[in-house]
Amino acid sequence: MAGWFQSWFGYGLGAGAARAIFGERRSEGSAERGPIRQQTEAEIRADEKRYDEDAKRLDAEDAAKKG
Repeated sequence: MAGWFQSWFGYGLGAGAARAIFGERRSEGSAERGPIRQQTEAEIRADEKRYDEDAKRLDAEDAAKKG
């Protein structure tokens, strides 16, 4: 029972409820999220282009394995 209860309070709606009920304090074992890194539009577009190229490469590799 503790497993699902702990998971529910660690993620999603449960995490929001836990913050509302218990405040912003987190347990020592929980992973802290760092600040969101700001990116320029050019960096975002370069990342998207790289992701698209990686997706095409992986698709081509999968097609080659299948046939």
